Amino acid sequence: MSETGLSEFEKAVALIKKNIENNILDDKEIKWMLSLVTNYAHSWIMLQKYDEGTLSLENMKIMKTNKLEYKDALKAIDEMKKELLPKWEVSEMFWVEKNDGLKWVLDQVYLTFDWQELYPSIQEKAAALIYFIIKNHPFADGNKKIWAFLLLVFLAQNNYLYRANWSKRIDDDTLIALTLLVATSESWERDMILKLVASFLSD
Repeated sequence: MSETGLSEFEKAVALIKKNIENNILDDKEIKWMLSLVTNYAHSWIMLQKYDEGTLSLENMKIMKTNKLEYKDALKAIDEMKKELLPKWEVSEMFWVEKNDGLKWVLDQVYLTFDWQELYPSIQEKAAALIYFIIKNHPFADGNKKIWAFLLLVFLAQNNYLYRANWSKRIDDDTLIALTLLVATSESWERDMILKLVASFLSD
């Protein structure tokens, strides 16, 4: 890893350290956060290449995606609530939307500028979905559960939930760790976090 790559890697580790020191995390949460370190070297090399303009996008699925429509997202979440509510795993306030918050999130995921999508790949759209739901809290309750569920819905409808060998594109521990990382990140770290999450979803 180059000096620049090492510097970025150190920033990632420092961010995790900050999260552990400034939050009341149990042992499992600390394990989830630290488990990301083993993947950071690859991710930060990718980010360094991105910054230098040398990142290859050949593994990014830059193609027309099946759009996660607002009405379909609400229907999926409603079905999730019907299943979880009798088990007392969610509250009555689960998925009660605040001020069309989910619609705003989905608009951000598919945002265009000059007829070009800001998040052109499947991975970048998934990262944006994760980030904007967690940071903007579009629901009265259950935002983290909902983003994880909608992420799976989005990946499944684009045939990107599993790799060619049928292994999960993203495992449960990494999913939880990324949730913690996004939730505790600062607003000025947004681009860095979006790139990081997208890199975890690439092959």
